[in-house]
Amino acid sequence: MRKDIIKTSLFSLVVAAIALTAFLELKEFKEEEEVKEVRDRVVKINSSELSLVRLEPEGIDIYHDSGNWKLRAPIKDVIEDEIVDSWVSSLLSLDGRVLGSSKDKDLVWGDFGIFKDSRSILFKAENNDMVKVQISNKEAFDGSTYLRVRSKNQDVLISSDSKWRLETLKKPYDFRSKNLFNWSELSKEGRPTSFSVSNKSAKEYYDLNKTENKWTAKRRKKWGIDEEALKDYFELIKSQKVIAFVEPEKYKGKVELSFKISLSTGEKVSLEILKDRYTVYARASFRPDILLKINNKILKALYKPLLSLKSKEDFYFFKQNKVKSMLLKTGAKSFRVKNEDNVWVLKNKSELPKGKDFNGAKVFEMFNKLRALGGVRYVKANTLFYTSKKRITLYNSKNNMYYQLEVGQKFPTKFGSRRTDGYLLRSSSSSQLLVVEGKKLRDLFAIDYLQKAVSN
Repeated sequence: MRKDIIKTSLFSLVVAAIALTAFLELKEFKEEEEVKEVRDRVVKINSSELSLVRLEPEGIDIYHDSGNWKLRAPIKDVIEDEIVDSWVSSLLSLDGRVLGSSKDKDLVWGDFGIFKDSRSILFKAENNDMVKVQISNKEAFDGSTYLRVRSKNQDVLISSDSKWRLETLKKPYDFRSKNLFNWSELSKEGRPTSFSVSNKSAKEYYDLNKTENKWTAKRRKKWGIDEEALKDYFELIKSQKVIAFVEPEKYKGKVELSFKISLSTGEKVSLEILKDRYTVYARASFRPDILLKINNKILKALYKPLLSLKSKEDFYFFKQNKVKSMLLKTGAKSFRVKNEDNVWVLKNKSELPKGKDFNGAKVFEMFNKLRALGGVRYVKANTLFYTSKKRITLYNSKNNMYYQLEVGQKFPTKFGSRRTDGYLLRSSSSSQLLVVEGKKLRDLFAIDYLQKAVSN
């Protein structure tokens, strides 16, 4: 009995030892396979190192220049970097299994569906290393794709993912940018330094120039430009998308709207929007071989009159040190304020509520509130204006009117995405009228901040 137990124990130990050995060998085999998978990546070039990708027989050349992908052949055009980056990274991440090489004397490439004129893709790195992948038209029994991979004068037969066959069936239009007029695709460093807009229907043409980091209207020297509004306008133009590409000779239309832009890198680009009945197309200077079909609504959305870009700061322009007295009309009351030895004094205190005194130190706060009024939008000077009893008049040292702001009638308007009550304003420093939010205007003329309790 004891001998049987000993035998059973010894047998168990032997079985355990065999199992442990098998487990360790299997683990080592798996680790070797994992390492092998990493080593067997089909193209051993990183996407960040690429300078050129070429597809044959289509003759498509895509090259990397100054941080941008560009289409060089069979036509020249801009490309959306994200599309190419994603496509290239997908292909370069694929791995495969080596089946043989050109060193094998009995290897016949035709047996695997690979011939001289087979579809191919060439990857070229910045250091001039090149890998050419020829793709078989023959599918392996397991659904994989045979590849002939040439690098450093050696051809290797590899079985890899069927994506090689599917993802290389590309046409030039698959890469061309669907952005209507994104000049950043020409050069990431290029910034607009001049901007011209011409609208046939509105009969308006204007030129903007950037000098000393400031935008001005060329024909309106006294006009400042709202930098944020212009920046938003540029982003609006750059964000528009193309519906389809059309051969130029198939369309004849009249130019309705056009843009011309000079970039800091020296390039000059332009866009023309053409209309014929219900169809709208665009023509970009750097894409002369095609017309860009666009949504009909874009024509209206893309036009911003010069008045919409005018700086709101111009409307409230006055130099504080030149103001020596002020007449403030709040509607029911009038306040006459004068600067005496740098102290603002109220000349008609009878207008103040009982128990209140004038707080001259807060006059500068009022000036700041005035400048911060901003505006929703300008309207033309010939718009009917009904003067109310609210106004602010500033006088200089000679008691001449230096600046005046008048409040007109209610003017309901949109502010952002919401409708709000607005008022028309007229300023002595602008020939146009300005629509302002009612809340901001009420805060300015609610002059509690100019009052303080009478000190005992």
